[in-house]
Amino acid sequence: MNAIHVVGWLVVTVVGPVPSDTMTRPTIVRDTTKYASPPASVGSAPDSAVMHVSTEGEKRAGNRTRTGSREGALQAGAPASSSSHNWTASLAGRAWVNRRARLLTGPVTARPFGADSGASSAEVPAVLPQSSERDKAAPTPAANGVPGTSTGQPRPATSLTDPYALLRQRVRGDVQLTGEGYASVGQPGRRPGSSFRAQMSPSFDLGFGISLSTQILLSSEGAEFRQNINQAGFSPEWSWGKLYIADFSRGYSPFTTQGVRVRGGGLDLFRGPVRGSVQYGRTQRAVARPGSELAFTRNMFAASAGAGTVGERWLDLTVVRAADDPNSVERALLIADSLALDSLVADTLLDPFRPRPGASTRPMDNLVVGLGGGLPLFGRRLRLRGEVAGSVLSLDRTRPLAADGAGGRLGFVNALIPLRLSTTADAAWSTDAQLSLGATSLSAAVERVGAGYQSLGLGYLINDRQSISLGGATSLAAGRVTLQAQGQRMNDNLAGQKAFETYRDNLVLGMSFRPTTSVGYTLSGLVNEVGNDAQADSVRQQLRVLGLTQSLALTGRLLGLAATSSLTWAYQSTIDAAPIPRTPNVTVNNVTAALQLAVRPGVTVSPNLSLAQTNITGGTSDRNLFAGFQASARGWKNRLNSSAALSRTFTAGRHVTGARAQATVQMPFEAALQVQGRWTNYSALGLRPAFSESFLTVAMSRPF
Repeated sequence: MNAIHVVGWLVVTVVGPVPSDTMTRPTIVRDTTKYASPPASVGSAPDSAVMHVSTEGEKRAGNRTRTGSREGALQAGAPASSSSHNWTASLAGRAWVNRRARLLTGPVTARPFGADSGASSAEVPAVLPQSSERDKAAPTPAANGVPGTSTGQPRPATSLTDPYALLRQRVRGDVQLTGEGYASVGQPGRRPGSSFRAQMSPSFDLGFGISLSTQILLSSEGAEFRQNINQAGFSPEWSWGKLYIADFSRGYSPFTTQGVRVRGGGLDLFRGPVRGSVQYGRTQRAVARPGSELAFTRNMFAASAGAGTVGERWLDLTVVRAADDPNSVERALLIADSLALDSLVADTLLDPFRPRPGASTRPMDNLVVGLGGGLPLFGRRLRLRGEVAGSVLSLDRTRPLAADGAGGRLGFVNALIPLRLSTTADAAWSTDAQLSLGATSLSAAVERVGAGYQSLGLGYLINDRQSISLGGATSLAAGRVTLQAQGQRMNDNLAGQKAFETYRDNLVLGMSFRPTTSVGYTLSGLVNEVGNDAQADSVRQQLRVLGLTQSLALTGRLLGLAATSSLTWAYQSTIDAAPIPRTPNVTVNNVTAALQLAVRPGVTVSPNLSLAQTNITGGTSDRNLFAGFQASARGWKNRLNSSAALSRTFTAGRHVTGARAQATVQMPFEAALQVQGRWTNYSALGLRPAFSESFLTVAMSRPF
């Protein structure tokens, strides 16, 4: 055995044989026979022969014999007519092949280089172990904390002559590069002249039931925002858990944490009906620029534990602890201008007790505990769901601690979050029920968010409100007629601390009728009212909006071409019913006609026209006309999709012209190139001069 033979055999195995006029690539076939060891006739020992490869080129080499196992190899099935040249791997080479084979799906056999693919001679099997059941039915990655399930389908065979086959089998995802240019003529630009974004989301199958998903976003637009939007996140996942590294967003419930990006780490564990999750990291970086509001470094810890199947019968407990770092911003910036302070405050009053009317952002501290669950009843016809949460919030961490915070009934709360003079507490809860009765469904929901409730783990929440919602839908005449209704009442001033209560009532009714497959009719109406119960006429408000929309759509043929047409009429009336009206009543009527024609396979044109009439009580009337034309085409063996649109709006005060064009081209290697251009021109309006804006966006994407 020669070391050169081992190196040569490894090169042939990894990168494939070198194509030439004297050597052809081997044909790899699947062998269903399981070998515990190599045939005894191949080589002098079980570990002496792994794969037999013969070439036509050894005829020129004088049929030299490299090892003493040539006769045994011929007895094992190598064609005697072709003077075979044996390359025999050593024990180390065989161990390397076996380790590589564990990543493949099953045993393979290699035919001699010079043998015909249809030859009936026996094939010498490579000593590769059978694939395990785990490799035959690899679990799919889990999503949203739900364990993956086995597909039961064998993975595609991987050729030893293709060094990238295993990589393509184990790596999935896509990458997209986007560049945008902007120009403004006639007025200063409203955004940067150029920007770029790079997004990549590869997923790696690491074997052993472990996958790794990544999310990477790089953008030049982050410099114009308070918080940087660049992010990179990595999430290894296996059958009973998932790990979050770097940037990620893991929401628990609408009242605790949701819609917030965390830079740190997290872990999800799930086993049967039991699950748990924990995360910690930074949700906000410090920003302290002159002339702008302050932003403190904010860190958040959140944990959740629950049991059951979400959407069915389940119960979850969530805890969120978030706090701003007062030292992340220079303390001199925390003190408001002395001119904005109350002049009655004594100069000797300690700084922590001074009011700060000019400081709108203070370092806060927050603790939230929430409990949510769901329950199906009557064979899942009735589904109940609800959540209740409590919040303790310190509006200013620089304020002194409460004197009796460590004792009394609030001692256990003070152990979790320090109680200060700026600390408040409140609760939020919601419940909803959904009833399904075949073609009819009913729903009801009640939600209440206290005036002092706030969670720093939420991206957005409106407090001091409560709402009651009712809804229903039904279908008649075998689904040809559908009726829908939705109503809601919302009000604020839950603590009674405001001078009056503001309310909002909303009612939406809808009906759709489809007598045939080519005719469709829809009718919808809405009533929306906003007002308050103020006693003084000067501040009392009552604004009511009435709307009605109906649309008729037809499909058929026009001038021998497939056509779809629609006609829509919309009416809206705004009425100020307050004792002292502030706005005049406005009535708007709008009629829109649209047509879509299939000129030829892959080519469609769509002209549309819209006319709006606006009448103002005690004022003048206004008429607006909108005309548009859009065309789309698909060609080049469906590799090219393009569209273009032109619009023109005629109003009494200003004319607006817009143009848009877009093209998507399927490139080699499964790549796609998308180019989009937009141009909008605004005519002069009063003292404002005319100006125009242009956008050009180029995006390249490719799955892998």
